[in-house]
Amino acid sequence: MTSPTFAAGLESALKSNASTAVLSKLLTGALGTADDEDADEVKQDGLLVPGNIDLYNRPHVKNADGSISTVRSIGIEENGKQIVIPTVSPDGRILSNPDAIKLYHKTGQHLGIFDTQEHADAFGEKLHEGYAAGKYDRQPSRSTGGSLGAILSGGSL
Repeated sequence: MTSPTFAAGLESALKSNASTAVLSKLLTGALGTADDEDADEVKQDGLLVPGNIDLYNRPHVKNADGSISTVRSIGIEENGKQIVIPTVSPDGRILSNPDAIKLYHKTGQHLGIFDTQEHADAFGEKLHEGYAAGKYDRQPSRSTGGSLGAILSGGSL
């Protein structure tokens, strides 16, 4: 039986035309085949709907202070849920908070939907730390032999 959280995440990913990598990550995580390093993203506390943005393929924007931004996330509350969205557009522009919210409403793309602000904030901090540590600099390695991920990425069983 499919869990309501997985079903909602899959529905959200499909509605937003998520990339093959995002769908593969969602499905392999739900099937319990994610690497230990990536399992924390699937099991994030309070996660209601997994994000539908490919974290490994984000534009890099150089800030005035010389630092690099990729997601620069903010949290918004809608219908009692906490939604984490990026303030860096897919084309590499830094967005104002209102413009980031408009883009979310237009595309449905988000980094995750959570049950509480505390869980959303913890995720945002963990995401920031992951980028700072280089976790998203390259795709994680996965065994593709016989996996659903291989099919989604153009391989076969």
